[in-house]
Amino acid sequence: MHIKNLQQEIIGTLLAFPEEIGTVQEYLTSEEFNGEYRKVFETMEIKDGADIVTVSADTGIPSPTLLKWMEGNGSRHHLKKYCKQLQEANTRQRIVRIASDLKGMSQGSTAAQMIEFAEQSLMNVAPKTATEPKLIGESLITVFKDLEERHANKGKVVGLPTGINGLDKAINGLRGGKLYVVAGRPGCGKTAIAVNMAISAEKEGHVLFFSMEMTAAELCERSIADVGSVKYSSISSGVMESADWNRLQTAAEKIKVMDISVDDTSNISLQYIKTQARRTMAKRGLKLLVVDYLTMMDIPDGPQRTVAIGSITRGLKQLSKELNIPVLILCQLSRKVEERTDKRPIMSDLRDSGEIEQDADVIMFPFRESEYCQKCKDEIKADDHNLEKHQLLAEIGFGKNRGGRKNITIECEFNGEYQRFTDRRPEWTREK
Repeated sequence: MHIKNLQQEIIGTLLAFPEEIGTVQEYLTSEEFNGEYRKVFETMEIKDGADIVTVSADTGIPSPTLLKWMEGNGSRHHLKKYCKQLQEANTRQRIVRIASDLKGMSQGSTAAQMIEFAEQSLMNVAPKTATEPKLIGESLITVFKDLEERHANKGKVVGLPTGINGLDKAINGLRGGKLYVVAGRPGCGKTAIAVNMAISAEKEGHVLFFSMEMTAAELCERSIADVGSVKYSSISSGVMESADWNRLQTAAEKIKVMDISVDDTSNISLQYIKTQARRTMAKRGLKLLVVDYLTMMDIPDGPQRTVAIGSITRGLKQLSKELNIPVLILCQLSRKVEERTDKRPIMSDLRDSGEIEQDADVIMFPFRESEYCQKCKDEIKADDHNLEKHQLLAEIGFGKNRGGRKNITIECEFNGEYQRFTDRRPEWTREK
């Protein structure tokens, strides 16, 4: 296929599916496009979700022209193939130009000059990529600097604090360049633990929280319950006592200055998250990114679902490395857990677990036995059933813990009234 046709196929597909901009960026830079095609590509790189109207306004290219480029470009399936073909065609064309230049030099240049020109030109002919390979020894300075810091602070958590001391010790805090997954059934406290982590981490810098299930206002209410020790049921119902109003006011003063931003846009794409994260990093810095939750993102149903989820988790892992921040994503477990006597989650309960397990550094399973206890649901107090204790007891297991122990359980407490996970009090901790 001719270079012009390849460019039109790629740009036409991007106009039809703007969320695929990240796929193209894996293979091509704007330099691989010419003229109006380059204008469109550069516009779509900086404007998330750009459509024909915005692209036409920004580039000056008439909408009918853009529509014509889209004709026959309704499929994403060949996009990677076309990107590779354009990359190959442009590289061949550059080599041909070098050969032509060498031919022109043959009358007035020495062989040595021609060899030097050819070597320099061919070194630069390869497609440009975001990073270049580096010798392993180049990392020694960074490694020794980190080791010295760890040695000076031995016993202290390296990464961002989660708010649960036992969990911090198990994973050494939330560290840059790593992908963390919190997976569980509804009611286990996934969003609560994510909010707790965000509140704990924001003391070190800005936190960006993508919430597709709850609005920013709902997350704010949960934060008030946690920070102010105001019962969540009171906040939800509006039945407040005078002491509640005082605690609420105190919590509001603290939350007002918290370095946490919430994006509650629904059905977002991987590219949207990447764009917002990069903008936030550039504007104010970024310490932690939270996605609540994975399966509410823009993911197609059917055979392509598993592939799409793998693309998202892989993309979020790459983003964590690019920005050197921890990325925390929440996932739903399948109903298979309900069919077992022991309801504690295992890796096979994680939907599309193969794709997620491959990319994640740490996979955590918060679990509350009281969710499956009929006496707790009926609020029955008995000699053999400590209602208060049983409702508070929680634990966090691991499906994966790269660089740490996996076969451990972090004992903690979850107070639903305050939407808060904490360390388990010593007198309630089981002997190991």
